[in-house]
Amino acid sequence: MTPDIIIEPYAAYAARGLLRSSHINAGRRSMKHLKQKRDGASDDTDSKRVGRALHTLTLEPDTWQRAVVVAEVKSGRVQWAQAEKDHPGLTVISFDEYAKVVGMRDAVRRHPLALIILNAPGIVEASIVWTDAETGVGCMARPDRVAGCGEPFAATVVADLKSTKDARERSFCGSVMEYGYHVQAAHGLAGLNAYDAHTGLPPRERRSVLIAVETEPPHGVLVYELSDSMLAEGERVRRRILKQYAECLKADVWPGYNESLNPLEAPAWAKGE
Repeated sequence: MTPDIIIEPYAAYAARGLLRSSHINAGRRSMKHLKQKRDGASDDTDSKRVGRALHTLTLEPDTWQRAVVVAEVKSGRVQWAQAEKDHPGLTVISFDEYAKVVGMRDAVRRHPLALIILNAPGIVEASIVWTDAETGVGCMARPDRVAGCGEPFAATVVADLKSTKDARERSFCGSVMEYGYHVQAAHGLAGLNAYDAHTGLPPRERRSVLIAVETEPPHGVLVYELSDSMLAEGERVRRRILKQYAECLKADVWPGYNESLNPLEAPAWAKGE
């Protein structure tokens, strides 16, 4: 597959069926989990709906009317299912959720570093496709924003917007490791590097940045740059899963958890209570 960067709707990106970071992160549990994530229906949640609305309003406000609808929806699965049926293909959020999304958007745009990233010339939600050279696996990624930023970045910034309960370093670092944001960042950088190599562009400095915004007022915002060691760990995990995935594709065998008797020890923090 020829490496490429494509401007396309998310639905077209998802339909490609190539390996993406959410699949890789599922593979951190087992190859059976990866296959389920790759082949199974999308598991939509309240937080994912609000997250999509936040991304649209913050990164692609011109597409809001075509992507999101705010409706008077009562709680309950039946009411939500009916609202989504009435607005096919759109993200449905309630008025309370809309107020939260606006608050988060405004908080992000008030942060000086986040504003530099949002206002710099670049691309939003572009699909990157390539073939992993070592394994032959077709891959895809879709960073929120790739932009040529001036000071204090003075580099191309590959940024993702993340909502979180607590943006402080200790808590958010736990979210990075749990949800694999470092793996996602390494995957996107690999795609951009593959594109550069194919097109003959010289290696360039890219800085991987996460904009963390809290979901509850006052919607605190912190901007983090993933360190070289954090990205190296993400790449290590990514390569391990890619190799396992290539082997599973070849054998069509998708192992889950081990079937042994596993000891369960008290964690260090719980000892001595």
